[in-house]
Amino acid sequence: MIRIMSDWRTGELKVVSRTIRAKGRTYERFTISGHYEAGKRSQRLFKSRKEAESLLTLLKRERHHHGLKATEMPMRLRVEAHECLRRLEPYGTSLTQVTDWFIAKKREEARIRKSENVGHYLDQFCHLKETRLRSGELSPETLRNIRSRTKTIRAAFGELPIRSVTRGQILSFLENLTFGPQTRSHYRALLFEFFNYAMQKEWVEVNPVAALGRLRDLAKPRDREIGILTVVEARELLE
Repeated sequence: MIRIMSDWRTGELKVVSRTIRAKGRTYERFTISGHYEAGKRSQRLFKSRKEAESLLTLLKRERHHHGLKATEMPMRLRVEAHECLRRLEPYGTSLTQVTDWFIAKKREEARIRKSENVGHYLDQFCHLKETRLRSGELSPETLRNIRSRTKTIRAAFGELPIRSVTRGQILSFLENLTFGPQTRSHYRALLFEFFNYAMQKEWVEVNPVAALGRLRDLAKPRDREIGILTVVEARELLE
């Protein structure tokens, strides 16, 4: 049985004769010059020129239909490609799309490995805030609040590569803060500002806080019931 699919090189395909000597006798055999299989020059021999020319016709037809580059691929890779296409068919995805996705994923993983951790960039962010204090753009009280909240953020994310921080991780962090909704909103705002700054410095490409929206759903119920004050109690409270 003749296997049509084969490997190629750029040389011209043609039938040539070979003289074979075996057991004291001489035979004329025919082969196809320029024909490669699995990366090696084909050693297939035919008893007649007609047989070799039949295969040559099929090989030239294959080159015409599939092109030189496609036919240089070894048979095992063609079989693998066919199987991959079969498995991808239900998803309407091509091998090119999967390859592009895989390469992009590997490149992003490489960027994550090369990026510094969050703590490193938090130091630079805090240094910027200290500069704003010296220029009079920031009050000492605001800087103290930033430093305090930054310390809590560092405990949660400090050792993570900055590119690896996800929206889900930030949401979990905010949900687990044991503060009131207003304070959690302050933490969200600080994280939003930090990652925006990181985008401007090209430390990250996206701000994972941007898609969180407001934190109304994170408000925790009060432990005590709402009470009614007397006029005197209300006056004392206001004072």
